Amino acid sequence: MNIFYKRLILILSFSVVFFMAVPFRASSQSLKSGASLRVISTEYFDIIFPDQSRSSAELLATFADETLKQVTTLLGIPYEERIPVTISPYTDVFNGYMNPFPYSHIVLYDAPPDVEITTYRNSLESLFLHELTHVVSLHTRSPFLSTMHKIFGAWVNPAGVSAPMFMVEGVTVSFESLEGFGRANDPLVHHALVQAYHEGKFLTPFQASGVYDHPPFGRAYYEYGGLFSAWLQEKYGMEQYAVLWHELGKIPKFSIFFYRHGFFARFERVYGISFLDAWKGFADSFYLEGILTNPAGILNAKDMMIRSVAAGKSSAYALDQYSRSVVEINSNTGVQRQAAKVGSSSASIAISPDDSLLLVSGYRMSGQLASSEVYEYAVESGTKTGRVWKGVTKAAYFRDGIIALSSEGHANNLVYCEKGKIPELLLTGNPECLFSAPVPLDERRIAFIVSIQGARRIGIYDYDIRKAFLFEIDNESDADIFRYARGLSSSSGNLLFSYHDGQGLYKLACIKSAAKNPQLVCCD
Repeated sequence: MNIFYKRLILILSFSVVFFMAVPFRASSQSLKSGASLRVISTEYFDIIFPDQSRSSAELLATFADETLKQVTTLLGIPYEERIPVTISPYTDVFNGYMNPFPYSHIVLYDAPPDVEITTYRNSLESLFLHELTHVVSLHTRSPFLSTMHKIFGAWVNPAGVSAPMFMVEGVTVSFESLEGFGRANDPLVHHALVQAYHEGKFLTPFQASGVYDHPPFGRAYYEYGGLFSAWLQEKYGMEQYAVLWHELGKIPKFSIFFYRHGFFARFERVYGISFLDAWKGFADSFYLEGILTNPAGILNAKDMMIRSVAAGKSSAYALDQYSRSVVEINSNTGVQRQAAKVGSSSASIAISPDDSLLLVSGYRMSGQLASSEVYEYAVESGTKTGRVWKGVTKAAYFRDGIIALSSEGHANNLVYCEKGKIPELLLTGNPECLFSAPVPLDERRIAFIVSIQGARRIGIYDYDIRKAFLFEIDNESDADIFRYARGLSSSSGNLLFSYHDGQGLYKLACIKSAAKNPQLVCCD
């Protein structure tokens, strides 16, 4: 048989396998019916949006073309097709996706990220870069497969078949992190992999591709993949990394041995070492000296995935994703009980000053679209009180109402909601100035973490005078402590938070007497 026809039969079979094996979001809902849409066209993009997302669309148009040039240059993969980008303001969850069918297009959700998850200098830029890297990296094709692509379309996608998920998402996370921000530079992500390494639970490549039913679940191929790609780029250089993606554009090599076929064979050809040896070197890079083990914890349940915690006068509370409940743990006896049954999309909790009421912040789903909501529960009975706050999240009790975060495109705002009144806007953010969950310090002051162009600071909002103040940074060491601050809470007029100063793992810090004469104290 002519070699061309052999290849043609192979590529048709290959396309069928790809269609069956690769998940895509052909039916994902991103816009509402009847929405009036606008289009901004740049050299390479058509940006589609409703009026509510005009500011985000106009901002995206200022950097979209240059971002494409940056990605194609780094990977050495040319891209000449126009790319539609749809911006949807109809969800409150920060996310996006790229779909290669029937042609490559991008959807961006016009919502702010959770500052606690990771740090971006500009959330819209980072989200777009992430999804655009998918477009370019999965566009890699040999000359023969490029010809087949022109005939059969997007179904001819060799990288989509052979690249494991930790590479598909790894290249995107590593590229979103090239300028010192993003998940590949986040010490909390490093912390998780260091802990896994020292506990003997570092994931295998197979598990890091998503074939794993324990935490970190789907985050594995982002976290392991992003850090692995960043490790390859740092150790062997970006040019060699680009060669790997060019190799993934060829017809995969098949073998009966898992680590000898497809991507793994291409990897060994490019880097001259077996993939498993490279993965071991990657894992060994997370070794740290002097780590102490903690044999006991306050929670003794075997299967819990804690999303949020809160402290009351005599009990601690934990939001468990597995059981979809809030668990109360008595601080004196250690006895646990279910305080409330909550929805699967619940994200954070807060307790009232007298321990009688509980706020649960989460989302109400309508298809693929999510709307922020806060529900109130009575702790003793575990039932809803009937009070619901829509359009806000990360709520906590303050005075006669709640303080929370609302979203406005890729920005979030600090608001105060009092019963029967219109929510009061306290602080306004933007894509380069984002707030974390607010923390009441007393009857006047609200503490918060703010990320300003990717660097975090801790601030206080004085409600009586309607002004905000940032804690002063006296030296570079203080700046390092605040930069990756997380988990802000208050106790007896003091502020507690976790910090990472570039050494070891996360540690505890305290701002004593935060309401009067603040003094920063750090713990090892």
